[in-house]
Amino acid sequence: MEKLIEDSLDLCIPIYLNQQIVFDLLAIIEDGLSDVTTIKTSIIDSERKSASAGSTIGLSNLLSLFGVSFSGSLNQERDTDEQTELSKKKIHTPSSLFSKLRICLKEKGLVHELLSIEDFNKLESGMFVEFKAILTRNPLIDSIERITQLMEMALPLIEEETHPSIKGKRKENTSQNKNENEILLSKIKGLSTELNNSKSTEIIGQIVGGTKISAVLSAKSDFFINQNMEELIDGEYRIFGKVIRTIPLESTVSINLLRKTSLGLLNKQFIDEFCKILEGIQEQGVEIPEMVTEIKKPAIQVIPISIFT
Repeated sequence: MEKLIEDSLDLCIPIYLNQQIVFDLLAIIEDGLSDVTTIKTSIIDSERKSASAGSTIGLSNLLSLFGVSFSGSLNQERDTDEQTELSKKKIHTPSSLFSKLRICLKEKGLVHELLSIEDFNKLESGMFVEFKAILTRNPLIDSIERITQLMEMALPLIEEETHPSIKGKRKENTSQNKNENEILLSKIKGLSTELNNSKSTEIIGQIVGGTKISAVLSAKSDFFINQNMEELIDGEYRIFGKVIRTIPLESTVSINLLRKTSLGLLNKQFIDEFCKILEGIQEQGVEIPEMVTEIKKPAIQVIPISIFT
């Protein structure tokens, strides 16, 4: 009889699952994957035989079901004269394959639980890690969208101040401010489009347990279940992935949220000037939210394999 999964944490419901990584890792562990799976049990001439082959997975479609059989041994038993032949096929889904991969890696001692600052200090790039975190949207995207909405509301008010009854230098200065604001709004919209149209997205997690450790998850948009990232927002989930960077307490650097955008090529001085322009808009009576461009220490950057509950 096959071993049943006893730990409820192993009954995963993924909201995000990078199937490509799951299949690649299983192929490495199993020394390759094959396409056909059929398990047969025969009882012929008073001899019962049961046999099982090595793991096999159908790889024709990433979103389809997969036939899988497990490693085993050949057993023989004599106790009947009946002749019977059974043929059965076991089916796995991408989620169940991930669950088995996770169990396998844990049994090999390759998964590092992140529960405390002591666990964090032991992490290195390349390690498999699992932790629980409250997830939020990328604060940079959130800030830019709010700034865009507020500026779109404010520009008509600025236009009212350019009424013909306003004469002289005041009218000229107001008109100049209006043009500058429109140019700035156009640039912010362009940045928002660039961030939202990317094939990858970054989710920010605050690791639970009072550690004050932040996690930046570099996820691919195609691997969200139902193509919907919004289900993750403000929820508490478990994250299983691989560490690609750690920012310890003694570090002087941070994780730059602009690094994947065109603004990421610019230096900090330019970004500071950009923020000063936003402050100028605020002086005109528009309440502009703070533009968050970095995640500070302590923090980790992770390629998520799965985000699940």
